Amino acid sequence: MRPTSVTVTRAGSGASSAWIPVDQYRPTFNLGIQVDVTAGTPTWKVETTSDNIFSSSVTPIAVTAAAPLDTGTTDETGSITVPVRAVRLTLTADGTCVMTVIQGG
Repeated sequence: MRPTSVTVTRAGSGASSAWIPVDQYRPTFNLGIQVDVTAGTPTWKVETTSDNIFSSSVTPIAVTAAAPLDTGTTDETGSITVPVRAVRLTLTADGTCVMTVIQGG
């Protein structure tokens, strides 16, 4: 997977990025994730799903990632080593963040 970046801005109500699909079939699953706060004072969290994001009959269930990606107000880097199908960034307070995802393994 090539590095993928998404920008999320929240002003007044909840905001989430689109789901970013990842390869759950890698022999060694590892996602490196970096969240950068670029404006305002946002509160953010990284969410994962094991649901099929490509099926129109499925509403993916978002699960908050483990620390340090579970909640943040400043720049942060972390990893996810349990296989998932997709990740996204959600802001719960106003501001702008950029999330970059790199898959290794």
